Amino acid sequence: MEAPQGGSGSDRDNPAVSPISVVSAFWKDFELEKEKSILDEQGLRIAENQENSQKNRRKLAENTRDFKKASPEDKLSLFNSLLKGYQEEVDNLTKRAKFGENAFLNIYQKLYEAPDPYPALASIAVSFYCFHLAAVLHPLWT
Repeated sequence: MEAPQGGSGSDRDNPAVSPISVVSAFWKDFELEKEKSILDEQGLRIAENQENSQKNRRKLAENTRDFKKASPEDKLSLFNSLLKGYQEEVDNLTKRAKFGENAFLNIYQKLYEAPDPYPALASIAVSFYCFHLAAVLHPLWT
């Protein structure tokens, strides 16, 4: 499957529309600084979720050790709280996964529509080279 190259279909197919204008229009509308801010917030939340998950895992491991060491009479009373702890951690991990997946899919969708910048950059490079060459050769022509 080939990714779209950004812009409307008619813009991409219209030879009169330069790759530079297509790329420029996309990135103007993309609002990179806003997206970076959103990614920063999401990254901080992901790091916080990872830290909380690690703490909860240690606590569950400790509670599980205590449960294994407990007498048969005490195990009955500890079982409900241990099971509840595992259920809460599964719920937290599910929320964490959903948040990470949504963050990825959000930026993926936006970047999927991005035009390939290579044709525009190549066009600029050729134009710059021609301009530079003309500037160098111009004194020789006069």
